[in-house]
Formats: sequence, structure tokens, C-alpha cells
Amino acid sequence: MDCGKVGALIAQVRKERGLTQAALAERLGVTGKAVSKWERGAGCPDVSLLAQLAEELGVDLAALLSGRLPPSEETGGNMKKAKYYVCPACGGITFTTGEAELTCCGRKLTALTAQKADEDHRLTVERVEDEWLVTSRHPMSKDHHIAFAALATGGAAIAGQYLGRQERDKAGHAGAQLLLFMIEASLVIMALFYLGKGFVLNVVFGQVEPDVSAYASTYYLIVESSVPFLAVYSAGAALFRVMGNSKISMWVSLVMNVINAAGNALLIFGFRMGVEGVAIPTVASRVFAAAAMLILLRRPGLALQVERLTLRHDRYIVKNILRFGVTNGLESSMFQLGKILLLSTVSVLGTASVAANAIGNTFATFQCVAGNALGLGIVTVVSQCVGAGDYGKARFYTKKLLKAAYVSMDLCILLVYLSLPLVLRLYNVSAEAEHYARQIIWMHGFMGMLIWPLSFTLPQALRAAGDTRFTMVVSTVSMWTMRVGFGILLGRFLGFGVVGIWMAMFTDWFLRIAFFLPRFHGHKWETMAL
Repeated sequence: MDCGKVGALIAQVRKERGLTQAALAERLGVTGKAVSKWERGAGCPDVSLLAQLAEELGVDLAALLSGRLPPSEETGGNMKKAKYYVCPACGGITFTTGEAELTCCGRKLTALTAQKADEDHRLTVERVEDEWLVTSRHPMSKDHHIAFAALATGGAAIAGQYLGRQERDKAGHAGAQLLLFMIEASLVIMALFYLGKGFVLNVVFGQVEPDVSAYASTYYLIVESSVPFLAVYSAGAALFRVMGNSKISMWVSLVMNVINAAGNALLIFGFRMGVEGVAIPTVASRVFAAAAMLILLRRPGLALQVERLTLRHDRYIVKNILRFGVTNGLESSMFQLGKILLLSTVSVLGTASVAANAIGNTFATFQCVAGNALGLGIVTVVSQCVGAGDYGKARFYTKKLLKAAYVSMDLCILLVYLSLPLVLRLYNVSAEAEHYARQIIWMHGFMGMLIWPLSFTLPQALRAAGDTRFTMVVSTVSMWTMRVGFGILLGRFLGFGVVGIWMAMFTDWFLRIAFFLPRFHGHKWETMAL
């Protein structure tokens, strides 16, 4: 074993994988000086470390011992060894680069015979900036082409898929692009909300008392300034989750809430400030959270390190972020808009209904907290499995986390049921409002145990794989038809009141499952990775 060649290879591959000497040393259980010694050729790794070192570097052990990565054999500049197979039963396409005996749907497959392209099928290749554009004069349909590029995901799911491929440099680059995009988008959203302040406060929420309107305007003006900082925190938290390090986002969130609560107490009770004392700590806590995320993402040794922010856009990454982010953003926006419209409907049903609806929303949040958390976990795990091309594991872990969501949600809901009598007394509302709230909480808990994870946790796996358009269309259509349309029908026109609005929400859950469950059991979502 030539220590000089082995050391040079270790240094080359370590840098390609975006690892520092300290990070590699930590994984191997040695000191950074030992790795430096190897790379200088002043010594060789201990024999007991060779297998682990080869695994961490992603190289063959024989290649590591030889100190060189042998290039793949050339095939004479053509693709004579490449073969395509199509299953006559399911239409599945398989590609090999050598001889193979394949079966599918119980049938032995025969390799297709390559044919020389005529003028209508001839491909034209041209370079456009940093990408290659391949076009054909033939109208491409499902029967005539294999997709040249799979549909890509955006945001943290892009980074997760790169991590699954062990492409850490690209993962870090995707993280930097996500932060840039979130900052720019949040600035636009903040400007739009400032311009639309009158519409939001006066039209959406209706006429209120003058003093309430003044307080709302002050709070609105102050808190909206924190939108970009909240966006940076959200992006950073998503990147840490996709690295499997949700502890960081948890601690930053905890400190952020402590700052907010302590600031509220100090400004309201200490300095006798009014609504400003509530709004200013909110902004300060979000500024802290954003700064903390930017600093923590720069730490060396992270699987996904964002060394510095960039102002330069990568069109490919941004396009994929838009595909994932815009679809999910539209889905979330439609959901929130629907909630606002239903809130307007609830407001005409009386004070007791408004109070019961607010209490129900609070309890429902606690009932679903475990399911939401495991949904985020599914995005982390599935995106990396998809990036590695292992859809078997993606399905396995989705099912496993789905079962965990059911168990954990059942426990949360049972705890809510046990605490219900005591907590409802703390609200000190009318007997009518308490009666409605109790009905809502019991119904929501029962349906949560029964179907909530299938309706909300399961589609996170589809989103992580890049199937965002399907989830957006299903969720939006189901929400507007069932939750909003049917909710208004039951609540206002059929006399079910606020309870009817919540009953309509459960029909929305059933409709979502009717689409998401067959989609997951199918294979369409497996074609949409990077």
C-alpha cells in the first residue's frame, strides 16, 4: 500500500463529499491530526479502519488500497451495450448497460431492437447557458418517449434528495438557494400585506369597535415586519429536519418562545405598554430565531452546510423550489383562506359559536401535534430514500411512521379527553359555548384517531417524493367543496350551526384519503424525483 497515493485519494474524495478533516475524523473515531497525516502521505490508516474509511468516503476498498479510482471502461463511443425492456402487461420500462435476464409481471422480457432515427425522430442538442436542451420534431406522447428528466421537488425536499445521493455540496447549495428564495418571497409577501392592510382588517374581519380596530392596526404594522425573519427561521428549521437534526429547530423554537413570553411580561407589566408590548417581543423573538439559524447552518461538519448566503440565483434549483414551494404554498394559502371564510360564517352564528369554535381549534391543535411532527419526519426520511433511489424503503418507513402517528395521536387525544373537564372550566364561557366546544372536541378526537394520519400524514410522503401538484389539487378541491361549501350548507342553511361546520371538515378528510391512499399504493409518485 502506497501511503502517498492512498493519502492523495483520501484528500480528493473527502473534498468531493464536502467533508472537513475534523468531520471525517469524528466519524472514524480518530483525531483530525491523524487524517492530516494520512493525506500528507506521512502514514497510512490502521488496517482496522480501512473498511469503515472506504464506506465513509463511498469508494471501493480495493480502490482505496490501490490509491486510485479506475475509470469505467469505454465502449467505443457508442451505446451498444445499453438495452431497453418494456413489460407488455404493465408498460414498465427497464434500462440496463449489459446483458441481463429480466422478468416483469411473470413474463420474460426481450430487449428492444434499436432503430436508426428518421428525420421526424432525430434529436437536436444545443447548449443553453449551463444546461443542455434536447428537442425532437416528433410530437412526444407516452407511447413515444422516455421522460428525459423526472419531476423535481423543491425546498428542503431537494436538499434531502441530494443528501440521499450523498451529494453534500449540492445539498448545501440547494439550502443556500432556499434561504435566498424565502427571503425574497417573504419581502414580497410583507409588502403585499402592508398594502392590503385596510382590506384585511376592515373587509375580511368586518367592522369592529374603533378601539379594537386601532389596536389591531398597531399590532398588524409591527408584527408584519417580522415576516422575513420568520421565513428564514422556517427555512433553517426545514433544513435541519431534513438532516435528521430536529433537536436544533426545537431548541431555537423554545428559546424564541421564551423571548416572546418574557418580553410580553416585561413590556406589559413592567413598562405598562399596551398592544405594542405584545407585538415587539414577537418581532424580537423571530429576529433571534432567524439569526440563530443562519449561524448554526454555517457550522463545519454538518451534513448540509450553508457556508454563506448568495444573491445569485441557480435557475434549476429555484425552478424546483417553485415547483415544490409554490404548490405547497398555494395549498396552505387556500387552506388559510378557507378557514377565514368559515370564521366569517361562524361569526354570524352567535357569540357562543365563536367561542366554541376558538376553543375547538385550540384543543384540535394539541390533538394533532404528534401527527404533524411525524409528518415532518416523513418528509426527512422519504426525501433521502427517494434521493437514494430506494422506493422500497420509502414505502417501508412511510408505513412505519404512519403507524407511529396513529399511536402517538391516540395518546395525545386521550390526554386531551382526560384534561377536558378541568381546562374547559378555565375558559369560563357560557354553558351553551361549553356544550358546543365539548361536542367539537370529542368529535375531532374520535375522527383524529380514526382517519387523520391517512388524510394529513400520508400525503407528506408524496410531497417529499415530488408529487406536489397532485396533493395540491386534491387538497384544494376537497377543502373548497367539502370543508367550505358543505360546511356553509350544514352550518348556515341546514341548521347544524358550528357543529355542522366541523362535521363538514371530516368529510373533507375522507375525500382526501379516497385520493391519497390509492396514489401511495400506486407507482406514479415514484417517477417524480430529482
